Amino acid sequence: MRKSLGCITALVFIVAFTPALHAQAPTDHPEIRKAIEALKQTKQDLEHVSHDYAGHRVLAVRHVDDALRELDECLKAEEK
Repeated sequence: MRKSLGCITALVFIVAFTPALHAQAPTDHPEIRKAIEALKQTKQDLEHVSHDYAGHRVLAVRHVDDALRELDECLKAEEK
């Protein structure tokens, strides 16, 4: 389970910081919206894990929240 949490955390960082997600996209931004939905599901999964992994689960949820905020900012920036 600990290895899974590490993989999830790595996935969050990959999704949040992939340059392709920040490139110009069509108006509906399907890649960003897909990443947002994946991160929301990841957050739900992490929130329902029974073990806290010495605080790392909570930290991973915070990173997911940070990534969601950044992706939201991407969408807002495109609107300007």
